[in-house]
Amino acid sequence: MKKVSLMAFSSICFLLLNACSQKPNLILNVDVNQSCKEPIVSYQFDYIAKGEFNHLDIQENTIKNLLKTAFGESGCFKEESILDDNVYSLEVLFGSINNQTMQGNFLSLSSHNEAIIEIKLAFHKPNETRIFNGKSTLGNQNTKYLSIGKFTTLTSPQIEHTLINAINASVNEAIKSFRGN
Repeated sequence: MKKVSLMAFSSICFLLLNACSQKPNLILNVDVNQSCKEPIVSYQFDYIAKGEFNHLDIQENTIKNLLKTAFGESGCFKEESILDDNVYSLEVLFGSINNQTMQGNFLSLSSHNEAIIEIKLAFHKPNETRIFNGKSTLGNQNTKYLSIGKFTTLTSPQIEHTLINAINASVNEAIKSFRGN
């Protein structure tokens, strides 16, 4: 009898510990295609603006630095200091949404936390405009039992990784268009 009680108690403890831990979320990588041996697009930053929603408080400077990194990795883009008819004016619009939901009752409460990040790149010349979009999402879910455990959260590294994926997706779309693929 004592052995059965100990086994039952151990099983309940294991279930509670397992259920209360946040499940790891795998984030797929969107890498920039290293497509060009030399630049095929000259650009100058015009402006970087936040869209209607920026729940994740992403800063313009962060976007600019990550874009420069992605452009550099591709080998296809060259930043210019002087804007002329051969140089694209680059406008960047970005936004982020963070949805948090909970459902359940006293015995179990599930929480879901989702981030959606979108980037829009608009390359302008006097008679030409090219617009490219990148989007990336991240979702975490966790369940608390008997009010034991934590609600799900999104970490700074997860958010940054999701942002990089969105930027890389838009840059890859731009490379494909400018190369004529």
